[in-house]
Amino acid sequence: MIAPDRSATVGIGGAAAWIGALGLAALTIVLYLVGDGPWPASAIVRVGVVLCALAAIAWAMQRPRPTTGFAAHAAYVVSLLVVFFAAGGPDATRELWRQAAFVAVLAAAAAPLPVPVPRGALLGVHVGCLLLVWLQLAGPRSAYDTVGRAGFYHALEQWSGYPELGLLMAVATCAMVAFACAARPPLVRVAAAVLALAFAGATVFLRSRSAVVAIPIVAAWLLLVAAVKWRSKAAAAVLVLGLLGATVVAVRAGGVTALMSRAAGTVAREAAIREQGWHAAREMFADHPVVGVGLGGYRREYYERRLGADGTHAYNIVLHVLAESGVIGLLGWLALWGRALYVGVRHAGPTPRGAAIFALHGVLVMFLVRSQSEHFLANLMTSDRMLLLLALWMGLTEGLVLDAARVPAPPRAQRGE
Repeated sequence: MIAPDRSATVGIGGAAAWIGALGLAALTIVLYLVGDGPWPASAIVRVGVVLCALAAIAWAMQRPRPTTGFAAHAAYVVSLLVVFFAAGGPDATRELWRQAAFVAVLAAAAAPLPVPVPRGALLGVHVGCLLLVWLQLAGPRSAYDTVGRAGFYHALEQWSGYPELGLLMAVATCAMVAFACAARPPLVRVAAAVLALAFAGATVFLRSRSAVVAIPIVAAWLLLVAAVKWRSKAAAAVLVLGLLGATVVAVRAGGVTALMSRAAGTVAREAAIREQGWHAAREMFADHPVVGVGLGGYRREYYERRLGADGTHAYNIVLHVLAESGVIGLLGWLALWGRALYVGVRHAGPTPRGAAIFALHGVLVMFLVRSQSEHFLANLMTSDRMLLLLALWMGLTEGLVLDAARVPAPPRAQRGE
């Protein structure tokens, strides 16, 4: 009686896993390439989330069930629930539903499926969609972003403006830099480097200054990891060349003092745009340090305090979390991000799976660095899609790690020990 039951369970789990994997691929395409309209985009996204959830169900049906990373994700969920019940607020329910969709997609993308679903192909879908967004940048149609900057491409009509498009091109750049660092075949490295240059060029074309500045910062981190973790001479050489290039630029610009003076002026201009949001978030956190003003409550609190006209978000992801959910929310947020970033370095390696993990690590680090001057997950229309994309990036990282953990280690003789 045991064998038939187990066979049926495996069959149902396998079917759910494949449907969930197809749902993940379909959801990825919709998120990148379908516009912000309420219909049919919103309906397609909801269907994609439901289909993705089948992968999480397949995970739950496994015996024994893998639970690696469960503590960090559970801490995040518990912190959301504590803030929801403690702070409440008229916007809390919508934000909780958004976070529920985020957790469901993350779990689906991370699920160690009972059938050999090609998880690397899911990462390939992301790269392909980012290339399609890149190809739209020189499209024939004219549009304007939310602050009036003109562009001749379709992609601007699908996202709220330059910041989101600049973020997509920047994360693609860092993903390709990381892949070039970890991949071993020379042709793959060259292809990744070419794509990284193409995506970086698109970031410059979009005039997304913060994204352009963030790219060399994240690239230096990725090269440093490769140089230290794998003793990569190529990564170390690129770091040295980058340092020499920065020195030459500083000298030609009139020296370090002149360059720092220009940088200080640029920082002052950028900070002036964001200072009101930073100040508002600090005030909210000071008044409600434990659980914040409530999930999704930043905009309401901002306008109730009559702090100004721009109450969309705090222009900083950490300050926004502190304002809306206080220390409790920040602890859960740190657990989630700490886990995602740790495994991205710990399990990266010069193998196909390790290179994919490192590429996703580059994406997440870029997202986090860029989010220090913009909050892409605020309770807005486009941010719903960005939140689900983040869930896919985090979930695929965790899923690749879980897949690697289930593969038996090669015998010592095969490892050359």
